[in-house]
Amino acid sequence: MLLEARQNFEVAPRVSDMPFSQFMKKWLEMIKPSIELGTYSGYAQNINSVICPYFEERNILLNNIQASHIQDFYTHCMNERGVSANTVIHYHANIRKALKHLVTKNTSTLSTFSFYWQNKYWRY
Repeated sequence: MLLEARQNFEVAPRVSDMPFSQFMKKWLEMIKPSIELGTYSGYAQNINSVICPYFEERNILLNNIQASHIQDFYTHCMNERGVSANTVIHYHANIRKALKHLVTKNTSTLSTFSFYWQNKYWRY
């Protein structure tokens, strides 16, 4: 029985090894019980229809995400999708909240990442 359990044991991937888009989806489902239905609907629309498809195409891992990737996403949204700056602010809020949750809940070993995001983006 123990041998069978060991053979079937799978090591879960580290949070930092997951695609950024998958992390965003996991964060959305994790916060679902703690937010209003209308808020969840708005977040889900942003994440599932806009944010995740963009980052899935580029196959960016959570531990490799850089400010330039996110800035490129914002630029893409404004130039290619034709959305307003206000809409981009909503996307930024979703991404920021998810990354802040990652860092504050200490669910990752991304210390350099944490330091960078705290100093560069959490001021806004």
